[in-house]
Amino acid sequence: MTKEYNNYTFMKTKMIIAAMLLSLMPLAVEAQDTDINSRDLRGNVVYQDDEVVFRQLDEHTWIGNGHRVYNESLYLVEGNDRAILIDAGTYIPGLDKIVAKITSKPVTMMLTHAHGDHAGGVGPFPEVYLNAGDMPLVPNSMRNYTGQIKYLFDGQVIDLGGREIEVVFTPGHTAGSVTFFDKARHYGFSGDAFGSTNLLVFINLSTEMYTAERIERYMKQNDIRFLFPGHYSGDNLETLQRVTDIKNICREILDGERHPTASNGNNGGMDMMVDDKGVRINFSSRRETLMPLAVAAKKQYFLPTAGASDDEKDKPMIEVYLPQKPSGCAVVLCPGGAMRWLSWESDVEKMASFLNKHGIAAIGLRYHLNKAPMPQGMKMPPMVDVTHPEAFPQADANPMHQASGDSIIQLAAQDAKAAIRMVREHADEWHISKDKIGFLGFSAGGGVAIAATMSADNMERPNFLCTNFGPSLMPVTVPEDAPPLLIMTRADHPNVAAGLVALFMEWKKAGANAELHMYGDGKGPYELMPQTGETTTEAWSSQMINWLKAKGFIGE
Repeated sequence: MTKEYNNYTFMKTKMIIAAMLLSLMPLAVEAQDTDINSRDLRGNVVYQDDEVVFRQLDEHTWIGNGHRVYNESLYLVEGNDRAILIDAGTYIPGLDKIVAKITSKPVTMMLTHAHGDHAGGVGPFPEVYLNAGDMPLVPNSMRNYTGQIKYLFDGQVIDLGGREIEVVFTPGHTAGSVTFFDKARHYGFSGDAFGSTNLLVFINLSTEMYTAERIERYMKQNDIRFLFPGHYSGDNLETLQRVTDIKNICREILDGERHPTASNGNNGGMDMMVDDKGVRINFSSRRETLMPLAVAAKKQYFLPTAGASDDEKDKPMIEVYLPQKPSGCAVVLCPGGAMRWLSWESDVEKMASFLNKHGIAAIGLRYHLNKAPMPQGMKMPPMVDVTHPEAFPQADANPMHQASGDSIIQLAAQDAKAAIRMVREHADEWHISKDKIGFLGFSAGGGVAIAATMSADNMERPNFLCTNFGPSLMPVTVPEDAPPLLIMTRADHPNVAAGLVALFMEWKKAGANAELHMYGDGKGPYELMPQTGETTTEAWSSQMINWLKAKGFIGE
């Protein structure tokens, strides 16, 4: 097994690096069959050439297997009116004509993620759908693609006519990985989100753990029996047990309960691995904080903004982490998650440990989230790079306004203001100075913090505002007594970077204090990162501490 997996990992890594070069050039079972072990690559071959073999999975679903990178897999999914092709393999000339021989329905190209062994064959398709988180990969993996790139969103439902496919955000392998679910048939298509038994975690373990935890819940709630992976070899379907094992292994590594071993060096810069329970997880120690979290105290308080209809697990609340040697400063942490979930471990628990070591009280905020399904027929937003901040008047970088979504942002902003108020009310008890309380928002949480700051009264307004990778989700009106603003982001992320440049300009035009850190090395900032000295983005957290010192919110 080790030799085979090592070969796969080596080939996969080479493909990710060399995808731009390549771009220049069934399973006879019923969908409801739960005997997973009976599935293999024997079955009804409906098309075959030197680059790909298509077999039938069920009456309206086919799998294609390429031969370039460990059986890279693509899936043709057909409804009554149209079809989608999930992934495009590495190099399959005339892929559009091949699938036209299998289905008479119009076919739309969609990607689980944008690595070259899944996006290399997109060339013939006039449009391609992917999650915006993978846009930084596109210049290499789809270098010569001339069609239109459109976005996939978490919770989006694709109606094929008598068959619906739901898109669920599953980052970890890449920043923008998604999984496609057919709930009626009790299965999904997960690309490399769970590794095809050999998981390469290019983002970080906490993100992968969050994804596994979320999909574990989703599979239980929707009776999803298995996931077809991105490299299907006949006996490696992703099961609920596999997803649970990945979640538990990631948590044990992060908590220091499980000790990984050194990798063999062929893993794209990932130097650590765990091989257990039928899956190998490869990751980079440079992207992880491999130690138990150390916080001095933790208390939970529900906020008065909780509604009567809110479930107990969804009620807005704060979680308070107090340092052993308080400086008097407090930071309300607004975690990211696209307004649909909260990245609690990375954006709250890890950050709380970091802040407490600097004498800063950390206040994790659970705010209202959007529970509504993605509406059908929404126009996908354009991609705006950092050179065009004028594309976002009043620094409004929300990719798609709708009444229900905007109302959730306002509710979340009310939660954030209530959190600031509660911290001030408990300031003496928690050894916090009432004039040293501010926000740190991540991704969508940054948008929540900005919205709260714009509409706050004196008791609710923060003394400082930090946003990490999180632009405004509403038109910006800078308040007269605007707090100093610190912005940290990455130059190559579409929409986000331009939106944050626009935010900086709005603050400056209003005569308010603002500082912008625009990182150019393409690696974050997403969350707290180990300080290796190898990238500039990893320094965002220490630079934030220096900024707080310079502004007088914490001492030397």
